[in-house]
Amino acid sequence: LGGGGILSLNVVLVRRIYPDRLLGRGLGHAALAVATSLSLGPVVASTVLTFGPWPWLFLINIPVGVVSMVGGLLFLPGGRRSVGQFDPCSAVLAAGLAGFLVFGIDGLAYGTPPPRALLQLALSIVCGVLLAIRQADHPAPMVPFDLLGRPMFSLSAATATCAFAVQGLAFVCLPFLLQDIFRKTQAESGFLMTAWPVAVAAMAPIAGYFTLRFSAALLCSVGLVVLSAGMLVMALSPAGTHAILLGCAMTVCGVGFGLFQTPNVTAIMLSAPMERSGSAGGFIAVSRQVGLAIGAALAALFFRGAGSQAAPEALLLGAAIALFGSGLSFLRRFARH
Repeated sequence: LGGGGILSLNVVLVRRIYPDRLLGRGLGHAALAVATSLSLGPVVASTVLTFGPWPWLFLINIPVGVVSMVGGLLFLPGGRRSVGQFDPCSAVLAAGLAGFLVFGIDGLAYGTPPPRALLQLALSIVCGVLLAIRQADHPAPMVPFDLLGRPMFSLSAATATCAFAVQGLAFVCLPFLLQDIFRKTQAESGFLMTAWPVAVAAMAPIAGYFTLRFSAALLCSVGLVVLSAGMLVMALSPAGTHAILLGCAMTVCGVGFGLFQTPNVTAIMLSAPMERSGSAGGFIAVSRQVGLAIGAALAALFFRGAGSQAAPEALLLGAAIALFGSGLSFLRRFARH
């Protein structure tokens, strides 16, 4: 619950701090912080476990959280409160829309009886329809169906779902690919996979700078093509491939994803009015989680059929999804806000 609130509102805070012209740069700084944390997390965890038991992994977050909360109360900007009242019924329908969708997708991949999984997907659709009807005249609907009518917003959200589906698929497949096919140790595999978030961290502020000079459609399309190229290299490399080449392929994936992420979030936020920033930020989080769930489910489907040896074929699918997302992104060149 706490993480969902942070993920939804972080981009909203960035938009309230930075002017629209520099929003890409601000979101690049935020993406740099996230990617750096992801890169440092395994290092910090292994260091903590060197000196203490595993409960310390949770204990160390308490002072960090307290400092962050106090700093937020002191320095983060406030905002106007919503004119509408919180609607518990809409909240339940929104949770059903997202929850049943994720459970249905996962169920199809992980062996749930097909009738039950299809029922969950049907319930997700029902919840979505009821939510759209209930919030049709609401000035700030909980799920921004009105914003989805804007081509720039809907295409950006669809592109985000594709990109995070690729990331979710890759992060499930890569440990099996590295250990079972390329015969790398757990330590080597972890080190090689770290190249991805490190490259995202390095690319995030650069991508934010590029948003001042190039369109999000172009930057995201190029980024997803680069991501697809890195996935293809890993999928098609023979079993004896040297770790340096694999690390370079991971880096290429991270560079592509980093080039995509900041401009795409910028496009989503700028395609919504300032007073609807909260709805736009929440939908970014939904697109991310649905994409990750789809990617993980697709990887599981491949593994159910052929075990871990199917990892290269799954990565080929990921490369194809990235190219499809690149095409969706490029359509924004012809969309009006």
